[in-house]
Amino acid sequence: MKFIDHFHGNYIAFRRARALSKHLAEIIPARLHILDIGCGDGLVTHFINEIRPDINLRGLDIQERDLTYISVERFDGETIPYNDASFDGVMFVDVLHHIRDPMALLREATRVARKTILIKDHTLDGLLAGPTLRAMDWIGNSRYDVSLPYNYWTKREWLEAFDALGLEIGSWTTSLKLYPWPASWFFDRSLHFVARLNVSRAASRGNSHSSRISDDSLKSLHKCPRNAAAMTEDGHKTFDVYANDYDVALARGISVSGEKRDYFARRRIEWLRDCLKLFSAPVTALMDFGCGTGSSSRLFFDILGIEHFVGTDQSPKCLEVARQAHSSERTQFLLFDEYQPRGQFDLVFCNGVFHHIPPAERPEAIDYVLRSLRPGGLFAFWENNPWNPGTRYVMSRIPFDQNAITLSTPEARQLLGVRGFEILRTDFLFIFPRILHWCRWVEPFFSRLPFGAQYQVLCRKPS
Repeated sequence: MKFIDHFHGNYIAFRRARALSKHLAEIIPARLHILDIGCGDGLVTHFINEIRPDINLRGLDIQERDLTYISVERFDGETIPYNDASFDGVMFVDVLHHIRDPMALLREATRVARKTILIKDHTLDGLLAGPTLRAMDWIGNSRYDVSLPYNYWTKREWLEAFDALGLEIGSWTTSLKLYPWPASWFFDRSLHFVARLNVSRAASRGNSHSSRISDDSLKSLHKCPRNAAAMTEDGHKTFDVYANDYDVALARGISVSGEKRDYFARRRIEWLRDCLKLFSAPVTALMDFGCGTGSSSRLFFDILGIEHFVGTDQSPKCLEVARQAHSSERTQFLLFDEYQPRGQFDLVFCNGVFHHIPPAERPEAIDYVLRSLRPGGLFAFWENNPWNPGTRYVMSRIPFDQNAITLSTPEARQLLGVRGFEILRTDFLFIFPRILHWCRWVEPFFSRLPFGAQYQVLCRKPS
């Protein structure tokens, strides 16, 4: 460990700070007053001032260090202790992936900044991006007792977040050349970016201190209560349109596999049943998050032996179809904002829902699920595997899946882990089409490899 610290401190960190300061100094407009949030020891800020003495920079961090290159003020990591529009700009240098709720801190930044927000961070894109970024973070920060939630976003997620906050991209640079050879082979690639974002007056007003959660500024995009799952109004309308033909459209899309949708629905729940036996987890009360028309509800009773079922969804018309076809004394179908999470369910099941939720809104949806589960309750998170070409083809045939934003398994595991779930296992299912059904007996032996058309991340709420 001492060798790693010495190598990183003398061979990597100083050069990286120099390189970053040059990139940032090039994109900061003249004579601005900038607040550097999460500045650490202030080395990058110090170098920027050497290059650009016209810029006035102030440091803010959650920790006090013995040696700093600039004056640093402490804060709680959530609320920026300054009034609205106190600074021309706010800067985050490799900070936001250390925050459990980056959107909240970005909202605070848009409140405090008059003109611009500067971000240096990572993108979770490319081969082995996740393991590489985790290794970089651990080497660079573990000795400082810095929080390491490994909360990385893909470029698409960054762009979704900027759009939701009303931030316009002024510049975006990925060729940073931060590391010397041979470290550059592993750690440069397309894993880094520096961006300058323009803060509109409307966005700044919408994220004022008096309305920090920014419901007003995001109303046109989110259209849902804060205690409901974060699903967009456009998605609501899309699924209302297909409510009466939902099952037909889905069946048409998956028909290329040679199977009907009931095969996949039953197989998912049978696989889940076998997983529950491994963890000795009996299930009495179950929520189907994003239940659609409720066509799987009977399978939970038949296969899992549950006693009470609640299906939740964003589409009133889909729920109307579900109530007409599957109502009973033991079933309920509710809109997301009609159910107030109160920790009552043993299991929440979710299949193919999160690729319809904008990335910036997914953490809120996960929190909704977490609050719905009892302590120790399980979440069966099923999604389409974007690494499977057959999956992509099937999704292209389904009207309401054509513009979906898929999640890879590393993205799903990270999303769930960051929000507080304990990951128990990840499995891939549905490798062979019906024409090769005689090969399906080997699928359980390959369930840990990313071959299947879908995957399940089974996770648990802490007790």
